[in-house]
Amino acid sequence: MNAVPHIVLMDDGLHWDPEQCKQLKSGLYESFCQSMSASGHDTYSGSMLKLLSDNLDHEVCISRAKVFCNGDGTAQSLASGLIWAAKLKADVVIIPLGLVEHDAGMKSALEVLVKTGCLVFASVGTPYFGQRSALYPAVYEECVAVGCSHYIPVYEGWIEQPDLIVDEAMFAQGNFRSIKMGTSTATMLAVAEYLNSHSNNQ
Repeated sequence: MNAVPHIVLMDDGLHWDPEQCKQLKSGLYESFCQSMSASGHDTYSGSMLKLLSDNLDHEVCISRAKVFCNGDGTAQSLASGLIWAAKLKADVVIIPLGLVEHDAGMKSALEVLVKTGCLVFASVGTPYFGQRSALYPAVYEECVAVGCSHYIPVYEGWIEQPDLIVDEAMFAQGNFRSIKMGTSTATMLAVAEYLNSHSNNQ
């Protein structure tokens, strides 16, 4: 791992609040945009990044790969972001989003990324609208599939179980009232926990 861990966040294309970004305890690099039409006005992505920053014990470098547009995207755009992260030799990739179907190109891109030594954390998806399984790419064995304890009763009916379940009580630690509790935010907290643990063990 780099002396200053390099994180790549697969962004959903929603608007990032500049004031929130100024408060981050990390270097922020906006370097890749697959979805050129991203133009939403939601501050959810910025809030999630603030959640990650507030729970880290040390500095990190964060790069954004805007692979979706206003929350919607394709396997091809996500695959492009994964290949970009591989070229950066990122230490950790966060995927707080997902798709409902397998895609061979996305799977191949993920395999390329993991071969660089990168650890990939992916949200299994907040189970709205009768979702009956984890989203892709969280399903793939190359990812650490992250869920939230609030949805454990739902996961019990899934074929693919999350690899890691974040305790919803963690959301009560701090002022996160503007942030929805779900698997995307749980994925951010899982990465913070991993990096803090890794730093303390060095």
